[in-house]
Amino acid sequence: LLTREEPYLEPYKVAIGKLKIDLSLLQELAAKGRVSQNQVDRITGLIQEKLDETNLTIDLNRKKGLSSALKIVKNDRGMVLMDQIRAALGSMRKDEESKFIEAGQNAQWASTVRTMTFIGAGLVNLMFMAWACLRIIGDGRRREEISEEISRQKELLVTTLASIGDGV
Repeated sequence: LLTREEPYLEPYKVAIGKLKIDLSLLQELAAKGRVSQNQVDRITGLIQEKLDETNLTIDLNRKKGLSSALKIVKNDRGMVLMDQIRAALGSMRKDEESKFIEAGQNAQWASTVRTMTFIGAGLVNLMFMAWACLRIIGDGRRREEISEEISRQKELLVTTLASIGDGV
């Protein structure tokens, strides 16, 4: 702006190209519902207003001289617009950080629920295995008792049969 030489405007032109890409990415995020469309529209409008103000300043400097361009710069509209853009971006960042924190808390809660479910299922499995083990041990003892009873009955039967001849 001060020098009125085009090479000094190259970084500005490059930044405008990058800005258009960034704004289109922001619009895509808004279309997907990841950021607020109202916030994106507000930021886009403020940026366009700032670009219009900057372009007007450059054009006035080219056509009418530095003093005309400085009148626009000195009215502080550009600074107010930049402050509003920063505030809107800060608000969006704060909202996104809140969403990120909430998502982290939800992930932590889901992880805790998953862990507790895993532990609960493990305990239920252990209790089932303990019950099955006790059941198997109990059945084994009953088999031994029945086997001993069968042996006693067999011995009694053998003794009875052996002594039948004495009785007859």
